[in-house]
Amino acid sequence: MLVDEARLAPFRKAIETCCRGKIVLESGTGTGILSLYAARAGARHVYATEIDPEVAAVARRNFAQSGFDNITLLEKDSIELTPEDLNGERAEVIIAENLSTWQVTEPQLLILNHVNEELVAADALHLPQRVRNLATLAQTKYRFDDLVELRTFYHEYSGIPPASIFSEPVLFHEVDAAQIQPESFDRTISLTTNRFGIVNCLKLTSPVQVYQGLTFESTNTLMPPVIFPLPKDIAVRPGELIKLRIRYRICTGWEEVECWLDA
Repeated sequence: MLVDEARLAPFRKAIETCCRGKIVLESGTGTGILSLYAARAGARHVYATEIDPEVAAVARRNFAQSGFDNITLLEKDSIELTPEDLNGERAEVIIAENLSTWQVTEPQLLILNHVNEELVAADALHLPQRVRNLATLAQTKYRFDDLVELRTFYHEYSGIPPASIFSEPVLFHEVDAAQIQPESFDRTISLTTNRFGIVNCLKLTSPVQVYQGLTFESTNTLMPPVIFPLPKDIAVRPGELIKLRIRYRICTGWEEVECWLDA
């Protein structure tokens, strides 16, 4: 994250805009960079959580060397935080950058649900504010040199040939970080094809609204598109309606995501 400016910049700008005079809670502080931005921006107090003791040691050293005396490091799981950990104060800004595409692999929604139920002020601000989980029909290569076939999900990192797109993106779910979110999904979406060819996968993305006017799409270090295989190849022509049912639980793994045609 420290060298990924596309990922870091919108959070830095949002923190500089929102945190002055506020009680700030950061979930999963890592090196402590976002909590340090909040302290530098004039936060009244910053509570930073980190469950990994080795990583927490790095954050503790950075906090000590920073000269800021308004940061408290809580070495525990964010989902186990209590009001006593915040000295009875209510968090007015929540920073939760533990993001993943479609929230499949990270505990962000579990943490936010706990924080929103137990620890926030009535008008608390969340960074990020919203995440839109989108699906697009696509075609990718699953057979290589006519020798090897591997039909599996993969992350579309830079350097990997992008999948060919066969529809406009369709919204599967929109996360409002200030609201209690579901922990599992079982929904059918309808996608309309816009060209002739064969579709064999979905391109799944999660563009983020960090704060008003500050957005984040994806990088190789955070939330790259996921190419997820369909159960079978589908020959399509423009204007066809493809209905897909998708089922999964958050904070699990992509191998547990299910997708099938819904007649």
